[in-house]
Amino acid sequence: VIEIATGRIITVAQNHSYIVDESSLPKDNLIVTHKDLNSGWIEGIKHRKYPTFSVQFEPEGAPGPSDGTDVFYDFMHLIDIRKDKINAIRESK
Repeated sequence: VIEIATGRIITVAQNHSYIVDESSLPKDNLIVTHKDLNSGWIEGIKHRKYPTFSVQFEPEGAPGPSDGTDVFYDFMHLIDIRKDKINAIRESK
């Protein structure tokens, strides 16, 4: 799988029975983040506005390859940002 933003190749486990047709994605809302190198199929997307993303592979946190751990870091980063915003709102009341 290739990470589009960086060009980095990551080794992942894949097992899916459907694919996302890239032409069906609303380009103003969603960005393709990962693609399969062999088939060209979409393996990851994220929303341009909302803090959400999805991957269609197993990032293998542990044990096994650590190539996909950035997916976990990205998820935790979104949680931290959201938590900081919620805390700021609570403190302002």
